[in-house]
Amino acid sequence: MEKNKNKPYMALKGKIVEEGHTYKSLAAAIGRTPKFISNRVSGKVDFSMDDLGVIASALNIEPLEMCKYFFPTAYKAGKGNVVYEGSCRQQAAPA
Repeated sequence: MEKNKNKPYMALKGKIVEEGHTYKSLAAAIGRTPKFISNRVSGKVDFSMDDLGVIASALNIEPLEMCKYFFPTAYKAGKGNVVYEGSCRQQAAPA
């Protein structure tokens, strides 16, 4: 993933709070340190594919929601009634 200093993971930060976590409690839930979470959510360090799956599971993020939280630029590009699959390609939502 491309590093972005413009706070790209605001939706992810909100989801952490929504699920009742702090960086410390989320880190404990996935066997990492709070610094690990902070570095990724701030965009200082890229998420690995393994990171995505473990964090998504801990936060109850469904597969079709992955782009919203982990690929926000791709998600924002899909204005309106759009869903994402696979590599965040846009596909029309079912009617």
